[in-house]
Amino acid sequence: MRRLASLTDNELIQSFSQGCEKAFEVLFARYKDDVRNVILHYIKDRLETEDLTQDAFLKIYTSLKRGKYNEQGKFLPWALRIARNLCMDYLRKGPQGNASQQMFNDKLFCTTTFCTAETALIETQQQRHLNVFINRLPEDQKKVVYYRYFEELSFKEIAALMNTSVNTSLGRMRYGLSHLRKQLQNHPSLLLR
Repeated sequence: MRRLASLTDNELIQSFSQGCEKAFEVLFARYKDDVRNVILHYIKDRLETEDLTQDAFLKIYTSLKRGKYNEQGKFLPWALRIARNLCMDYLRKGPQGNASQQMFNDKLFCTTTFCTAETALIETQQQRHLNVFINRLPEDQKKVVYYRYFEELSFKEIAALMNTSVNTSLGRMRYGLSHLRKQLQNHPSLLLR
């Protein structure tokens, strides 16, 4: 087990795919707190968080067994995405209808209660334009903006993913938003809120 603990995530995944169950135990031990914290952020209930953490790792285990993990990304962002998706499903289906409605209002293009087809089209076009501007940012700034606004990660999580300090992540965010504001001066309706 000690030897396994020194392996990288990709090496552990490869060992696991070759039948070494202990490799998954190392991945679980390494990232269970990160996954639990993301779930707790959304669910706000410790008991449900524990259940969903187990569900998330079961889904991760099954996906790895089926070879659905691709090594283009890092393991942690992939695992956190699975956890967030489980939270979204739980909130959509769960008894706390008001909480899920509040959660998804931030995600919808239409910010009004009633969304017409025209409003949805305008919002979609604005989102596309904004994505073009975001893609023009330097790579490190683009990643921080993406993780913060689209993945809703904390700066601590972003720093861990990018192997930087929290201050570096904050600085990249500041510069990224500054560059975006300069690009968007001629498009005030697209400014980040």
